[in-house]
Amino acid sequence: MLCAKPAGLRLPGLLLSLAAISSAQSVTFTGYLIPTPASYPNYITAGPDGALWFSELAANQIGRVTPAGVFTEYGIPTPKSGPYGITAGPDGAIWFVEYSGNNIGRITTAGAITEYAIPTPASGPLRITAGPDGALWFVEYGGNNIGRITTTGAITEYAIPTPASGPLGITPGPDGALWFVEYGGNNIGRITAGGEIAEYALPAVLYGSNNIAAGPDGALWITQYGGRIGRITTAGSVTSYALNLSTPGASAGSVTAGPDGALWFAEYGGSGNSSAKIGRINMAGVVTEYTVPTSVTTPYAIAPGPDGALWFTAPGGNRVGRAALVFPAPSIAAVTNGADGNVKTIQSNSWVTIWGSNLAPPNLGRTWESQDIVDGRLPLSLDGVSVSINGKPAYVEYVSSTQVNVLAPPDAATGAANVVLTNGTVASTPFSAQLQTYSPAFFTFAPPYQKYIAAVCPEPGGSFEYLAPVGAFGSSAPSRPAKPGDLVALFATGFGPTDPAPPVGLVFFAAYPLVAPVTVTMGGINANVAWAGLSAAGLYQLNVTVPAGLPNGDVPVAATVGGVHSQSGMFIPVLQ
Repeated sequence: MLCAKPAGLRLPGLLLSLAAISSAQSVTFTGYLIPTPASYPNYITAGPDGALWFSELAANQIGRVTPAGVFTEYGIPTPKSGPYGITAGPDGAIWFVEYSGNNIGRITTAGAITEYAIPTPASGPLRITAGPDGALWFVEYGGNNIGRITTTGAITEYAIPTPASGPLGITPGPDGALWFVEYGGNNIGRITAGGEIAEYALPAVLYGSNNIAAGPDGALWITQYGGRIGRITTAGSVTSYALNLSTPGASAGSVTAGPDGALWFAEYGGSGNSSAKIGRINMAGVVTEYTVPTSVTTPYAIAPGPDGALWFTAPGGNRVGRAALVFPAPSIAAVTNGADGNVKTIQSNSWVTIWGSNLAPPNLGRTWESQDIVDGRLPLSLDGVSVSINGKPAYVEYVSSTQVNVLAPPDAATGAANVVLTNGTVASTPFSAQLQTYSPAFFTFAPPYQKYIAAVCPEPGGSFEYLAPVGAFGSSAPSRPAKPGDLVALFATGFGPTDPAPPVGLVFFAAYPLVAPVTVTMGGINANVAWAGLSAAGLYQLNVTVPAGLPNGDVPVAATVGGVHSQSGMFIPVLQ
């Protein structure tokens, strides 16, 4: 029997799922030489015109390059202005900061530049971003302020509570506020559109943080000069990951969310500033590095482009680089019940497994983890993999190149339903699956015990034992056969609607009873079903009394709901 991975089923004390392994992504590099020699390209952003725009620190210019590598350069009116951070504005123009000129600059896609003086002298603006309020927000490293400029040039400044905080990166957060890094204060700051600032202290290991970006997981990700990356939730909870980069002394600099559901960063430092790599960190904190060709040289700042690639500046080589993420077209071969790959029907609000090739970046599998579930919301994408069923987004629990497990979205429809899987930027051809009101199937234990239904036997005092041969899972996970009179809990999926309906797309642990009655037989004898329903997202639980008269050994178990039978070949062990 082909046994699907049990879709995130976690019974107390025993993990019934594959281990999470990092995804690797294939990347190809191209470098484009900037016309002005020694221009020192700095920060880079995608423009509204389908091109990339970047600041040229030494040349005192703003550069533009198309995805085909065609350059245009525009001189900044203020001499030696020190152009640094750059971003696309909400008004169809590009906005940049002038560190030495103490200005905020605006350049149209036709190249017309306007400059706005910052009220605080020598404020040292470094980076800028578009805010959720239709204005631009920037950090003042020297002025210890957060600045706001409207698209008409009106500037407001907000003092940061910590003196000499040294604000560096700034980014819009998923909560409608702006988040920024305090290099000197060792804090992460949050400022609302109304100017209210809160600060969150970082642990000592993250001292020297320098850049920040919003991640695809609803949190903020921070790079640090010492070779670590931090993650901070909107509630202020901080996690730190050691990068363990292959080049001694290298650190993560500029960071951005990529098209594959991961964060990408430019590496710098190392011996002779020769790191020449870009790095990728997935939501589980696993890092992969990619060596940039010597013809392009060490990257400095990185940003997503309008063409689905990552673009970066390479000051040492006077180039702009392009890192194209290669996504082979995913192909779906089968869509089945998530508990058993032989069951070719699926049900809404239940677990579904997709089989095929190129379903995710080449890897050994990744399961959702706590950081993927933000505010109790189940993820709609994992490592850049997303799925729709009948046009509705599913909740992605496990991804690998050949198997993806999802929780099907609520849907009252039945019959043929198109399943589409997207890996990064490439979508599969729609696969027609059969959507039914009922598609009952039992989960099983992992091999070599996959013939046994995943089930537990509650014991007095609140403990339990697994319903499996004695010693099946070692001394740390007690197990035993059932005996007549035991009330056992059988775990399954696809047993139909509940009343009330469960919460949509959220983590829950509660009791939602089935609408339709369920019958269960053990060894051909009717067993009393004390309760049946959902106890967690997609996880059905059947509380059943083991009937008298069963023989010792492996006893077949079958269930029926709504006139549909569960899969054959399922057993529980029995010992009188």
